[in-house]
Amino acid sequence: MRSLFFILLFALSSCKVLYVSAIEDSQTKFDSSYQQEDAHVDSIISPYRVRLDSSMNEVLVYAAKDMLKAKPESSLGNLLADACKLMAEEYSAEKVDFAILNYGGIRVPSINQGPVSLGNVYELMPFDNYLVLLRLNGAKVEELMHLIAKAGGWPISGLSFEMDGDKASHIQVAGMPLDYEKQYTLAISDYLANGGDNLELLVAFEQENTNVLLREAFIAYFKKIAAEGKMLDANLENRITKHE
Repeated sequence: MRSLFFILLFALSSCKVLYVSAIEDSQTKFDSSYQQEDAHVDSIISPYRVRLDSSMNEVLVYAAKDMLKAKPESSLGNLLADACKLMAEEYSAEKVDFAILNYGGIRVPSINQGPVSLGNVYELMPFDNYLVLLRLNGAKVEELMHLIAKAGGWPISGLSFEMDGDKASHIQVAGMPLDYEKQYTLAISDYLANGGDNLELLVAFEQENTNVLLREAFIAYFKKIAAEGKMLDANLENRITKHE
């Protein structure tokens, strides 16, 4: 394997300038000897590894049952979308009409019955995406639901609709028919708000950033559930149904 090694020679002067003195190009052969751990390096890393493992093993809450990720609706998706909506309301101190998560953003197939650790949440949501609010009128909400229907269904909270092919119909927000003139407040990740996962239509809308990572919102929600003496639980609620 070919690699390029830079030899940096620098002078310790009053201005502390760093400069490249020479560049050496050489061949480095990698073999089984590289699989052996360097005892010195390992001794340096070990205390941090132990501390990290201890932190990641912290139990945040217990799950009442297995909750799975699936389309068009799932118990895991409902749980996380509800957490997104509730925590967005708490952080912003205002009413949030609905929340959306993208299916691909949930990086584990399930949360299993039993203890849910901090490490599990990092596996679930490894990305540093922020929780933001957008304000859309009913017509734009309908466009958004069409895109979610076309994607086969994503986790949603606070609204419901029927999938008719790649179109959404019978859209309801908080149990009421969609009002095309009304302004609705949406909780969503900044990744999606910036047009990620084919949601370019959202780029034009001003974002209100909660300055809280989505992952941190889930951690806070899980701890909140535990503090109330409850367990994580979610069910299918016909938030997204398929037209027969």
